[in-house]
Parts: sequence; structure tokens; C-alpha cells
Amino acid sequence: MNVSYGNVTLSGGEIVSNTAYNSGGVHINAGSVTMAGGQIGWNSATVNGGGVRVATNSTFTQTGGLLAHNTAVGGGGLYVEQGSATLSGGQIFDNHANFGGGVDVANANASFNQTGGVIIGNTAAVWGGGVYVWQGSAMLNGGQVISNTAPGGDGGGIYVKDDVGVLALVNTTLSHNAASDGGGIYVNDGTVAITYTTITSNTASSGTDGIHQAGGTVALLDSIIASNGATNCAGTLTSNGHNLDSGTTCGLAASGDLTNTNPLLGPLTIEDGVWVHPLLEGSPAIDAAVCVPGITTDQRGVARPQGDSCDIGAYEWGAVVYLPLVFNNYQ
Repeated sequence: MNVSYGNVTLSGGEIVSNTAYNSGGVHINAGSVTMAGGQIGWNSATVNGGGVRVATNSTFTQTGGLLAHNTAVGGGGLYVEQGSATLSGGQIFDNHANFGGGVDVANANASFNQTGGVIIGNTAAVWGGGVYVWQGSAMLNGGQVISNTAPGGDGGGIYVKDDVGVLALVNTTLSHNAASDGGGIYVNDGTVAITYTTITSNTASSGTDGIHQAGGTVALLDSIIASNGATNCAGTLTSNGHNLDSGTTCGLAASGDLTNTNPLLGPLTIEDGVWVHPLLEGSPAIDAAVCVPGITTDQRGVARPQGDSCDIGAYEWGAVVYLPLVFNNYQ
């Protein structure tokens, strides 16, 4: 489907089993597409944008539905060449590419925002199983990046490539991602800011399991990096305080930092429709963060703080939540 100079809403139905040189399923050029339901799936592109390709002055917004089982060289599910894309609901699931199995942010004037929904079970042959930030910016606020893989490369969850690449994580959970190196995040260059985020249970077959900073800058605030295989961090990360490392590899030495500390995290579960690692009663992360002006809720939308102060990580302990569902691994 080609959308040029128009606005389209997809509320159901399917765009499936199409093949093109670029833009296997949907091509957006100077237009706008909102996906509220239905499925864009089993499409393929010889080059970029297996499911959706966002081109000049265009926007793509996914509030529901399934962007799944698409393939390309760049951006198996979603390729943001220019313009912007937002995921606020639904799933980007089981897409495949060389770069950016789920999402590829390709140019300096491209942006991707996640405020809900889940990026889960995607695969990259080389870089960025879940999200690949080549250039441009990715802002995950309430993000869920779960069980993505780069089995022959780096950045199972997220890969940041160039010096103009910008990644911001707020109230985000990265869990059960896997790669050869940088199971959770691999930063080749660029600028990365991580706040109120939980990075746990990620693995690497021959490198760093949690965050590998090969270049650029990585700044941490109020975040948990725990139980990522044998090594939580590699590189010289900047701590802005009140972070928790279950080992000693993240180099945390700022005010309020906790090292070699078990955060007492529960297993990955769904609470209020959101994938989280709950803090268990007695966790040292409870009331141990500094409250950040303007960030008044946790990943689920629960108010911060629930106690004397805010909690470290994506989860604020103390609110009553019903019917948690335990995670089944998509790998």
C-alpha cells in the first residue's frame, strides 16, 4: 500500500504477503498512517522496510494491532527513513532484518517514539534485534523491549550506531534480549541517556550481557542493571546517581549508587498490560532513587513516589496490581 499526501487509518483487516524492492507492506511518503488494529505481516522488502517504510515528511502511529513476521535488509518491521513513527500500543513482533529486526531509525531527521506497546521477539542478523538507531533519535518512555536477538552480531535489544544517533530510555524494561555482544544494548557511538529503567536478564554469547559501550556516551540515573549473564556493563559509563548494579562492572561511584547489590526483582510479568520486573518486598531499590521533576509515574502509569521517595528502576513498588501474568520466553 502506498500512501502519498493523505491520511489513512487502519482499524482492522490485513496487509500481508507482499514483496517489493522497498516498502514491502506499506510505503508512506508525505502522508500519515495510523494503525489501530489489524495486521501488517509476512511482507518482505529486498532493501528496507519489510512491514512499513516511513519516508519524506511522513508519520506512522501504531496504537494497536500487529506489525509482525516481515523481513528486509534494514527495518524488518519498521524503517524510519525520514519523518517520525510512534508505538503506543500493539506489538512489533517476530520481524527479521540484517539491521533493526523490529525498528530501524535510519537518518538524522528521523525519529521513533515508544510510549506503550511492546517490541518483542524480533531478530537482526547483524545489529539491533529490537531497535537499531543508525542516525536520528529514539525515545522510549514506557518502553518494553523483550526477547529480541542479534545472534550473529551486537545489540540484542538496541544498537546505537553513529555519533549523531540519540537514544533516551525512561521507565523502560529491557529483558531477555540476546546477542553475540551487548545483549541488552550496544553503543558504538552517539548519545544515550537512561533514566528509571530496568535492564536485566539479557545475555551475550561472547561479550557483554547488559550494556556494552564501545564509544559515545552513556549516562545512567535511577536505573537497575542486574543479573545480565556474567557481565552487566563494559565501557566507561557516566553515573548521575542512584543506580543499582548487581555486580561491579558498571563503575558506579556517584551519590546514591549501589554496587554488588541484589535488587530483588520478580520474574518478568504483565501488570496492567505492561511487561515489568516487579520489585519484591524488601528490595534495596525501594525509596532509593531521587525523584525527577516532570516524571511522575512509573512504566505502568503508577504514581511516583509511593513511599518516602521514588524507587530505582522502571517499577514503583507499593501500588496494588491485579492478575500478573508470568512471561513465556519468545526466543
